[in-house]
Amino acid sequence: MMGIWPRWLAGLVCGVLVALPSAGRAADYPDRPIHIVVGYGPGSPPDILTRVATSHFQELLGQPVIVENRPGASGTIALRSFLKQAPDGYTIGAFASATAAVLSLFPDTHVNLAKDVAAIGQVDWDYNVLVVSNKSRAHSLADLISQLKANPGKMNFGSGGYGSPAHLLGELLLKDTGTKAIHVPYGNFQSAIADVISNRVDFMIMGAAAAVPQIKNGSLRGLAVTSRKRLPALADTPTFVETGHPQVSTPAWLALIAQPGTPPAVIKRLNAALNKSLQMPAVRSALGNLLAEPAGGTPAEASKVMVGDAAKWKRVIAEAKIHIK
Repeated sequence: MMGIWPRWLAGLVCGVLVALPSAGRAADYPDRPIHIVVGYGPGSPPDILTRVATSHFQELLGQPVIVENRPGASGTIALRSFLKQAPDGYTIGAFASATAAVLSLFPDTHVNLAKDVAAIGQVDWDYNVLVVSNKSRAHSLADLISQLKANPGKMNFGSGGYGSPAHLLGELLLKDTGTKAIHVPYGNFQSAIADVISNRVDFMIMGAAAAVPQIKNGSLRGLAVTSRKRLPALADTPTFVETGHPQVSTPAWLALIAQPGTPPAVIKRLNAALNKSLQMPAVRSALGNLLAEPAGGTPAEASKVMVGDAAKWKRVIAEAKIHIK
């Protein structure tokens, strides 16, 4: 017998021995607390949605779940930090569509969602509403488009800042309708809403959960929503699809993600927990109160949504020549 193993055989045996502990850990998963990194601050929509969707994870997985907020740069700071963590399922991420939309605005992030992120599953769909002041002369989307065409580059729209969802959706609307308007970014989103209400800002596209109370009390008028069908809370407001502008019908979403290389068994366990959680009446009710629609599904389906949206917004950003100021 040979006293020394051939190099290729020694390498093969070492590889198997290294893999065995990982397989064992995956089989026992989870055996300690799980941390979920959210790239937005406490009380933000991604934070609230994450806490609602994972509120039953402890009973489903048998371990505590700790939400950690790491806000900054539209979630890209948290994403970069998260992707450096071990791919073992103990640090997962809550990834918002707002972050996918701005990846091309932060070239230092260098994240390709198709290969650098392992999707766990999609949490929800949530929607935006095109609003104008109740004092506005625009009573429909057609009215607003006519006014924009009659006053090219003279009207304006508000947002929470450069690259924010309201900014990108506003640019998408202008592109789709062949119109021009001035973007007015606000550091404080509440100030933007106040200026729309007062009619100092001509229009804005904002989250349905924030818009509905203002529409109900008569301060704002809803012209179109990004949902696939009308929202029960805004039964009189048509969808962008109904108004003939399906390209603007881009809903927002939240997804849970892991690092590439995370064992498939761990991804499967987390995906099952997410889908079970989203079927629980208390979770569905809480999401409904936020005007969010539970999503669920497979990791592959979630990945398709993330990659597709990132590509779409990259085109919008390039065509509108948007950059962070």
